[in-house]
Order: sequence, then C-alpha cells, then structure tokens
Amino acid sequence: MGRKMTFGKIKIPSIVVVFLIIFLGFFSGVLTISLWQENWLLQNNIMAQDFVEMMKSLNVDKRALFFLCLWKRLRAFFVVFLLSFSSLNIISVLSYMGFCGFTIGSIVELLIIRYGFKGIVLYLAFVFPQGLFYGLAALILGCWCLNSETGMKGGRNKKVEKIRQFKEKKYLLLVVFLIFLGAYLESNINKKIFLMFFDV
Repeated sequence: MGRKMTFGKIKIPSIVVVFLIIFLGFFSGVLTISLWQENWLLQNNIMAQDFVEMMKSLNVDKRALFFLCLWKRLRAFFVVFLLSFSSLNIISVLSYMGFCGFTIGSIVELLIIRYGFKGIVLYLAFVFPQGLFYGLAALILGCWCLNSETGMKGGRNKKVEKIRQFKEKKYLLLVVFLIFLGAYLESNINKKIFLMFFDV
C-alpha cells in the first residue's frame, strides 16, 4: 500500500497521488459552483432553508436506510474495484477519485454560498461520523487499485508473490468493513448528531 507510482523519472507515493487528485477535484467543484451560482444555483433554489428544515424533520426507517446506504457504498466500491482491472487502470480509478472530490467541493461551496461559515458546519453535520470511515475506505481502495497487479511478474518467486497478494487482499476486507461501519453510523447515529449540534 505504501508503494510509489512512477511519472517519468519522478516517483510519488500512491496515497499522495490519490490525495492530490481528490483535492484537484474538490477545487474544481468549488470553482464550478462559484462561476455558475448566479445562473443556476440561485434560480433553482438549491440547498435553500426549506431543504435544511426538511432534513431536520425527516423520519426514516433506520433498517431500510442502512441497507440503502450499504448498497450505494458497496456499489461504488465494486465500480472502482472493477475499474482497477481495466486497460485504463490508473486513468479510470483516478478519474473516479477526482469525481468524488468534485462532488464534495460542489456541495461545500453550495452550502457556503447559502449559509456562509455555517455552511461548513452544516456539511460536517451531514457527513459526521460516517464520512471519516468512508474517506478512509476511499483512500485505502484508491491506493490498492493503483498498486494492484492482476498477474505475477516473471522471474519472481511465486510463493513470495502469493503471500504478497494475500496480504494486499486484506486491505479490501478492511475497506468493506469500513463501509459497513460507515453505513451503520450514517443510518443510526448521524441524524442524532445533526440535531444535537446544528440549528440553522
């Protein structure tokens, strides 16, 4: 997981590459919303006060919400996992990570435009604590995909290679566990924290 990616003669740790792509996506999302807010955001009343009030008064079936969250997160996991085996491994995986960053940046900027500094607090209230586990899962999965090898290299000891591949598969199990934990927190804990700490 700590291996480096080579760009010409430059070697960069894979986790740094994932962070950088997510940050660039985040910045792009912020910039896009900032440029289009007058013609799109304000006209469509997105993220307005009634949206927050609806979230505060919403009653949901926690069990159904858990399976819904779990399904959506695992679906994203399998998409990224399968992309890592495509012929465009690096490009496709990094594009997905960049899209995630873009989505986060767009939402944060929308909330800041609507509510000022409180928008940041509102976003954190929406994603805490499950966002911590989803974010960690995304970083681990992104690094795994960039480092994954579908076949064994010639000339290497097969036993050593099998051991290495087995150890790396454990990271996938960790990602799935983090997704399960995040889905549980999102469906059972998040709204309590939101109601407790945020009042627009």
